[in-house]
Amino acid sequence: MANVAAQYQSNYVSAYDVHKPDVLSKMFNRYGDQGSSWFLTLEKLGFVKPVAATSYSHYENELKNPTFTSLGVGVLSGSAPNLSMAVTLSPTDLDSFQNYYPRLNDIVYFKGGQLGIIMSITGTASAPVLNITQVNTWTGFTVAAGEQISLVSNAFSEGSDQPKGILPGAAKRTNYTQIMKETLAVTGTELTNQTWFDGWIEVPGSVNGSEQIASGNSWYNLNWMDMEWRIGKQISGALLFGETTVGTINDPVTGLPIRTTTGLIPTIKNLGNTDTYVPGAFSVTDFDAYGRILDREYAGEYVMSLVSKSFSDEIENTMVAYLANTNIIYEIEQQLGSRFGVDGKSISVDFSYLKKSNRTFMFKRMMEFSNRQTFGITGSITDGMGVFLPMNKVKDAKSGQMLDNIGARYKNLNGYSRKMEVWSVNGAGPGMKVSSVDVNKSFIRTDMGAHIMGANQMILVTT
Repeated sequence: MANVAAQYQSNYVSAYDVHKPDVLSKMFNRYGDQGSSWFLTLEKLGFVKPVAATSYSHYENELKNPTFTSLGVGVLSGSAPNLSMAVTLSPTDLDSFQNYYPRLNDIVYFKGGQLGIIMSITGTASAPVLNITQVNTWTGFTVAAGEQISLVSNAFSEGSDQPKGILPGAAKRTNYTQIMKETLAVTGTELTNQTWFDGWIEVPGSVNGSEQIASGNSWYNLNWMDMEWRIGKQISGALLFGETTVGTINDPVTGLPIRTTTGLIPTIKNLGNTDTYVPGAFSVTDFDAYGRILDREYAGEYVMSLVSKSFSDEIENTMVAYLANTNIIYEIEQQLGSRFGVDGKSISVDFSYLKKSNRTFMFKRMMEFSNRQTFGITGSITDGMGVFLPMNKVKDAKSGQMLDNIGARYKNLNGYSRKMEVWSVNGAGPGMKVSSVDVNKSFIRTDMGAHIMGANQMILVTT
């Protein structure tokens, strides 16, 4: 444009395209962090352990003194003080070999306080009949179909033989690791385009990324952080809600099966305890009911309680007088060392806590249950969900390490860990090129599965 006699004004000068745009250098997260990660919580607590096989198992013992159930109405015969009650065992009390737990000379306890002793066992192999003679006074005594009966002692005469031995029962639980992946790809041209946003790169040699400087293409780095968030979402989704495939799903490219892990929620549904509540009607006595379930299953004192936003609000509104919403920082070696088994550091996982029914319920709000873009979609059962997890540890007889009853297991052997593999294949960008394609590709991969023991002590609550 030629020189002219005129004053400077914006609509004239703008034709030269010399005005510097004013663009904020920060990307504003209008949706916040879009959900925290269950995987990161397990990592902070030290509940993520290695495993050297794609399938991993553990055994859980059965009750040492199981009760039994009357198949039909008990048949009373004889006369006092030698009354006898004939009780037919329910098929659920027999194993596949038609073995059962009650033995001759066992002392039986009925719900009304009556005591009896098993003097003979008749009937058939598939329907044994326990003939029980009265020990104390029986008055107006009946046994209903489906009635639960327990064994509390035994009694023998002088010079008698020993009873049959007991074969302890055990259940084998098996789970699998699941391969999860994420990718970020960018062309060399885009890598050399400067963007408005502040970015970061780790200074080589810095400790744990403590020193960071602004990078050229910060948009790329922002997307890198998004990739890390996505792999965290994939892992958390598998550890919480994943289920092992009911059939075989083969990859059409490799021809090999795709493994999936069974997560926390399906495991509790299958092996644990479930309960429901009506929104607006939750009460203090509900915690008493949870306490009774935990007592019945011989659970420990400390209970991690994962609650959705709706359920958290429900609890807080109901228990203002009880709930100490302090966002307490738990010092492991002082407060929970006996449960978490980690010394010399602390964890901040934003717990609130409640002491009720001789137990400490530690609440963590699980935004993943309420995330409208994942499992908290409109109408989902997770919106009002709560999960109660007693904190227990057992010793691995083979490795000697202490294992938590919840957590994650990742593939690891001979120094090669698949917990969180991160690498690049560069055909563009700084450093050596290993591809002829003008693209810089970065990858994250993990091979990880859920670890849950003693689900019978856990409680899943929904609306």
